[in-house]
Amino acid sequence: PLDGRSFQTWEVVSKTDWGGIDTDLCRHEYGSIQPNDLYVWVCPTCWYAATSTSFNEKVDDADKQKLLGALKPMTELKKVSDQDNIPGWVKYDLLAQTFRLLGKQERHIAEAYLRASWSARQNGADPLNDFDELQELRDSYALNITPFDFIRSKSNQEKYGGNRTFYDLEKVKRLETDLAKGKYSKKSDNLLVRYIIAQIYRKHGVNDEASKWLIQLQKEAGHNSVIDAAVTKGLKSIEIETSFQKKAVEAYTRAIGNGDFPEWELAVQLF
Repeated sequence: PLDGRSFQTWEVVSKTDWGGIDTDLCRHEYGSIQPNDLYVWVCPTCWYAATSTSFNEKVDDADKQKLLGALKPMTELKKVSDQDNIPGWVKYDLLAQTFRLLGKQERHIAEAYLRASWSARQNGADPLNDFDELQELRDSYALNITPFDFIRSKSNQEKYGGNRTFYDLEKVKRLETDLAKGKYSKKSDNLLVRYIIAQIYRKHGVNDEASKWLIQLQKEAGHNSVIDAAVTKGLKSIEIETSFQKKAVEAYTRAIGNGDFPEWELAVQLF
């Protein structure tokens, strides 16, 4: 609607929360595709950004003048970038830029920044699904339990309220205990277990713990190139997530001060 460019993208038609819901309401799918990044579309030539539900709405001439040439991606992107090649957090930052240039309420800008932080989290917690030895260790702690088996377990429903996040974070404590007891003295297994611990903390935004384990692994780089790359990616993603969390808090603070939220909706957002 801004510069007339046509492009292809994805649209979410169904979703679940089978991968867990974190304490800041970040929702995870069970599979490798996380729908959060697909809710915002970005034109690959003018960088206009909008949610998938509103992208095709008409932009009037006055707003076009505000936007054209003013939107700047946080990372260098080619003008022919496929949607899949634009990081989700870059998309949400462009959405926040679009909202600000159009004078939208701070509440909308705040949510864009919050979702950008979720994108960095989800993309920085690589489960290394193709790493067979690592997946065997995950299997031994039932970390790869299917959504069906998880949900049909009465104890899981009672203990975790059906929330996979709480389940994962309890399993990671068991991994840490077993590691401390010397169960994984073999170097290769020890490395994989420590990465699993770091990855689970990273996936669910427990970044102090994730950083501790990732930094430890970074200092021992050289044993496994796949792990090394995932560790570097995880640490960088924490920096990105943290920066967006700060922006989200600042925008939410302004939104509350401006009275952007109906009282009932503010309670839902905060609690």
